[in-house]
Amino acid sequence: MGNNESICEGQVISYNAVETKRKSKRATELIDRIKVIDRLHSISPSENLYKERISLQTGFDSLTNDQKDINAQFQSFYENLYTAGAISK
Repeated sequence: MGNNESICEGQVISYNAVETKRKSKRATELIDRIKVIDRLHSISPSENLYKERISLQTGFDSLTNDQKDINAQFQSFYENLYTAGAISK
C-alpha cells in the first residue's frame, strides 16, 4: 500500500472512530431518556409521554440503522481501496 493510501486509510479510520463514539453517546442518551419516559408512563400514563417515547424510539432506530449503513459503506470503501492497491502493484 502506498503512502497516500495509508494516509487516506488513517483518515477514514479516525473519522469512523469519532462518528462511532458520537453516535454511541447519542444512543446511550436516547436509551436513558426512554427509560425515564417508561418509568414516568408506568406511574402516570399520558398521551404526551407515549408520543415522546415513540419519537425517542424512532430516533434511536434511525441512529442505529444509520450506523449500519455507515459500516457497510466503510466496508465497501476498504474493499475498493485494497482492490485498487492490488491492481496498481
